[in-house]
Amino acid sequence: MPMTSKEMIKFLEQNGFEEIRQNGSHKFFKNKKTSRKTSVPYHCQDLPRGRYHMKKLFYPAIFQPEEDGAFTVVFPDVDGCVTCGDNMENAYEMAFDVLGLGLTVIEEKKEAMPTVSAPQDIKLKNGQFIVLVEFDMDKYKRKTGSQAVKKTLSIPSWLNEEAIAKGINFSSVLQEALKERLAL
Repeated sequence: MPMTSKEMIKFLEQNGFEEIRQNGSHKFFKNKKTSRKTSVPYHCQDLPRGRYHMKKLFYPAIFQPEEDGAFTVVFPDVDGCVTCGDNMENAYEMAFDVLGLGLTVIEEKKEAMPTVSAPQDIKLKNGQFIVLVEFDMDKYKRKTGSQAVKKTLSIPSWLNEEAIAKGINFSSVLQEALKERLAL
């Protein structure tokens, strides 16, 4: 569903942006904390799909080391956004995934994205530390989306016959090979 210019401006203001100027029918906004800038065409009733998109965000996560070397991770700005990992690397990967799920739910409910806290304003308990988790909603959606794309490719006929005889799923093999090659 398209978003109106007024809805986009309200969204920006709820997320720390303030109007800094207007040039013709475009309003320009700047985030008070991050200094990121954006503009909204105010002449449109509905903003066309694809006109607006999430930029990279950096959410602070509280990492709590556990006795067994694992980490519990909590995002103080996103309600219920908690995970854990066996080690630091795994905990970061899990943090990225749970943040993506949490923000996707918020977006689907058409709620405002949580305002990002300044790391220095977060109160920590003994042993806890802050890790900024970089998050790009567009990239997350592309990676986790299940929309199939048809691809036409060529392989030798003898290879095709062997694969069919073994009941191999070509799409599955191609997906697995691409993930391996791209280290995903």
